Amino acid sequence: MKKEYSAHVVIVGGSTGGCAAALAAARMGRNVIITEETDWLGGQLTSQAVPPDEHSYIEQFGCTRGYRRFRDGVRAYYSHHFPLTARARADSRLPFQIPLGCLIPVRMNNVIPACKNIGVTHITNGCYRLHPVEWNIGEAAGYLSAFCLDKGYSPRQVRNDREKLEQFQQMIAREGVEMQWPTSVK
Repeated sequence: MKKEYSAHVVIVGGSTGGCAAALAAARMGRNVIITEETDWLGGQLTSQAVPPDEHSYIEQFGCTRGYRRFRDGVRAYYSHHFPLTARARADSRLPFQIPLGCLIPVRMNNVIPACKNIGVTHITNGCYRLHPVEWNIGEAAGYLSAFCLDKGYSPRQVRNDREKLEQFQQMIAREGVEMQWPTSVK
């Protein structure tokens, strides 16, 4: 017997951004369903086929030599095949913002990307594929979905109406979502 589910927000893929979107929508009182292509709960693989919890702490204090060699090889591959430009190497900390418009598909309504699947240029893609940025995109997507449900707006209406956009930005600021480059990061 098939079980039928009901939710305010359906998130396809529970990667870093998907989980952040789910949490943001749930914090706003929405019922959320996360679907996964695999049976790994919570989007345990990233686009590089490594767990999202892979970070320097693991490598410093708890990884095997084989794991370290594997991760060094992945990093070397990306460094060799996708080198930074001279300007990026000189100052890799240039600030940027994530425009709300990149979360709104051109030809679809009421679909909000919540991770690395947003609309960006090839040049800016390097900024958007980092886990903290994915998390920020996911938070914005989750809060946007809840905001639209609460107010009866479409995501496109929020983006195209200055007053609605300001209401949304004030709401996510109250929730602690970063909307601009933190001044502490240089």
